[in-house]
Parts: sequence; C-alpha cells; structure tokens
Amino acid sequence: MISNEPKIKVGTVSKTHALKGEVVLVFDYDAKDVLGAIKVFFLGKNNKVANPYFVIKNSFNENGAIFSFEDIITVDKARSIVGLDVFLPESSLGKLADMIWAFDELIGFSIIDKNQGELGVVADYYESTGQDLLSFTHKGKEVLLPLHEHIVEKILRTKKQLLVNLPDGLLQIYLDLPGPKDDGFDEEEINEAE
Repeated sequence: MISNEPKIKVGTVSKTHALKGEVVLVFDYDAKDVLGAIKVFFLGKNNKVANPYFVIKNSFNENGAIFSFEDIITVDKARSIVGLDVFLPESSLGKLADMIWAFDELIGFSIIDKNQGELGVVADYYESTGQDLLSFTHKGKEVLLPLHEHIVEKILRTKKQLLVNLPDGLLQIYLDLPGPKDDGFDEEEINEAE
C-alpha cells in the first residue's frame, strides 16, 4: 500500500546514466545510509502528484547516486523522469525527518535554546559549502547559528519552533560579553614573550 501521508522533497533526478535506464539522483541531504536503504521513491513536480518508483539497485559516489527503477529500462524512459523532484513520506525518514527542511521554510521560526530559552526569530539563511547558517537578532545584534545536527535538536513545524542546544560561548562572540572563562593572553604576557 502506497501512503498518502505528506512527503518531503529530498532531491532531484539530475540526468541519465549509461544506456540501461539508470539515472543520477542528487540529494539535498548527506544521508547515504538512510536514503540508500529506501525501496520506493516518489517522483514528480510536486509532492501531491508524485508517483511511486520502486528501486532495483543503487550506488553512491561524490556526485550523487545512481539509481535503477522498475519499468525504467531504457535511456528514453530515463530521460522522461530527468528534472523531476524526489520525495519521501516523512515517516520513512525516521530521525532524519527532523533534520530535513528547506531553508526558506525556517524563516519566521522561533529559536529556543535548551538552556537559555527563546533567543529570537530566524530572519535569513546563508548557504555555503563550508557551513550553512541561520541569522537571527538577539539583544539587538545579528547572530549566525551554524546548522549542525549537534546544535539543532528538533524542528517543530506546527509550532514554528527550532529547538537548539547552543555551544558554550556562541552568543558571547556576537554580544561582546565575557565568556564562561577567559583563557587568553593578557598584554603583559605578550610583551614578556617578545
């Protein structure tokens, strides 16, 4: 039975591969272990009209993942699905579902820290190859929050909340507050060392 539950976009069919109907899927998330175990993907232009495609085999490399689907056995059939988005039912992703979001979906979410409570509201996001960041204002200063699984603990979509556990000292960097402990050099130590 194919589920009618809401689906989350996890990638795109980017191009054909070889001549036997294989395609390259480019995933939006680095989760080979979870995505490689999925046996049915939904392909379409949006999650409401996505059709199920059953996986025959797959392999992953640095450029994406090569997938073979039932009934897609020629390059012409493979071309017909190039450009389609790849969706999965939220329940099939397990814990990974909490970490999957579109950046623009998070704008307007409240950021709530485990220890400090509500910090602010997501105002913007910055994507980069090094570290994706969310921007919010706290006590009149812009703060950049690294999007990392050890910092972002849960996303509560219905409440529009992002639950985080900030590393010690992160806010102090932006607010020019003294950190928990100052282990830096004082000026006299620097002068004596010269």
